[in-house]
Amino acid sequence: MAELLHDKSNVPISHILITSRPLPQLVAVSQSAHIRVDVSSVSIDGFDATNDIKTYLEHSFNALYLSRRMDLIIRRPWPTEDVLTSLSRRVQGRFIVAATIVRLVALAEHPADCLDLVANLYDGRVNTIDIDLRNIDSLYHYIISQAHDGSDLERRTGAMLLSDIIALARPLSVMDICALFGVNVLRGTEPLLAIICVPEGGPVQIYHTSLRDYLRDESRSQELHVHPSSSHSRLAQSCFRKLRGMLRPRRTDRDLEQHIREETDTGNFRYALTHWSFHLRHSDQSAEIKAFLFDFLSNYGELFVQRSQTMGRSIHAKTSLIEAMFVVEKKWAPFDRQDEVLALLRRLYEGSDWLTNGRRVVEYGRHGQSNRSQRRILWYQQGDLIRRSTSSNTGWTLPPSPEP
Repeated sequence: MAELLHDKSNVPISHILITSRPLPQLVAVSQSAHIRVDVSSVSIDGFDATNDIKTYLEHSFNALYLSRRMDLIIRRPWPTEDVLTSLSRRVQGRFIVAATIVRLVALAEHPADCLDLVANLYDGRVNTIDIDLRNIDSLYHYIISQAHDGSDLERRTGAMLLSDIIALARPLSVMDICALFGVNVLRGTEPLLAIICVPEGGPVQIYHTSLRDYLRDESRSQELHVHPSSSHSRLAQSCFRKLRGMLRPRRTDRDLEQHIREETDTGNFRYALTHWSFHLRHSDQSAEIKAFLFDFLSNYGELFVQRSQTMGRSIHAKTSLIEAMFVVEKKWAPFDRQDEVLALLRRLYEGSDWLTNGRRVVEYGRHGQSNRSQRRILWYQQGDLIRRSTSSNTGWTLPPSPEP
C-alpha cells in the first residue's frame, strides 16, 4: 500500500479506500512512520445501521419467500413488521449476524418455523415444543459449527469459550473477560454473535438458558459437549493467574493506596478476588488445579488476606477460605499435600484478626457499609457462617450463602 501511494510512475492511483474492522495488524501498518501522513481514519462505530439491517433482512426473506414458493404455505406479509423490527434491533448493526440468520432460515426445512424460533430466542422466550423436538439444538449446532469455518478444532474452541462464559459466577464485560482469561476473546465471540449478546461496555450474556442446557447435555450437543467442571477448572486457574499477577508487595503506603484504587476499578480483579473459590468448588479434581491452589495459598495467601482487608472485602475473603476448606476436605478425594493445603487454609483463616475472643468483628469499607455488606455481617453475627462438626473434630460444614 505504501509503495502504491508513493509510486512516481504513471499508475493512476490517487486514493485507496479500505473498509475493515480495526484489526491490530492494519492499525499498526496505518500508523507506521512512512505511511502515517498519508492515511486518514474514519470511525463508523457510532453509525446506526438498524434501518440498513432491516432492509437487508426484508429483501433476503422476500427472495426466500419467492424461491421456496412459500405463498402456498403462508400468506404475506412474511416476516411480519414486528418480527423484522425486533430482529433488526437485536442484531445491533452487525451484518455478520443478519447474514447468519438468513442462511439458517434458508437452509431450514420449514423456514417460517425456523424464523419464529430465532425471533423467540432473541426475545428471551423459547417454546417448550422447540426444546422437546430438538429444534433449538439444530439452531445452536448450526451456528457454532458454521461460526468457525467448519474446523473441528475451532468448533471445539468456540464451544469451550461459550461454556466458560456461561459458567461465570456473574456476567462480565468482554474487556474484563479478555483480562481474566488472559487472551483476546473478541475473535472467538464475533462469529457467535447470533446466539450471545456482546454489548459495548456491558456484560456478555446469552439470549436464553437453553444454550447452557444444550452445551451441558452430551446427548444433545454431542461433539460440542463441554462438561461444566472443565469450564470451572479453567476459570479457577484464570482467577489464580490474575491474583498471582496482581497480589504483589508494594514499596510504600502511597504505592499501595494507588494500586488499590487501580484494582478496585478493575472488574476482572474484583471478580477473581471474590469468585476463585466458587470455581474451585465446581471444578474437576485435576493435578493442575491442585497445583494452582497450593501455589496461591503458599505464595500469595497472606497478600490475598491483607489486600482483601485493605479493600474492605474481608467478608468475601473469609467466605472464599471456608469454601476452599470445604472443597479440599469434604469434596475432593485424598491427595498428596492435602494436609498442607488444609493447614495453609486454616492458618490464613484463624491467624487473621477478623475474630476477637470468638466474637465477630463488624467490617466497614472505606466509604461506609453497603446494604449488601450489612446483610452479610448480620449473617456472620448469627454464627451460621461455619460450624464445627459435632461428630468429628476435623469437619467443616458450609451453609448456604446469603443472597448477593
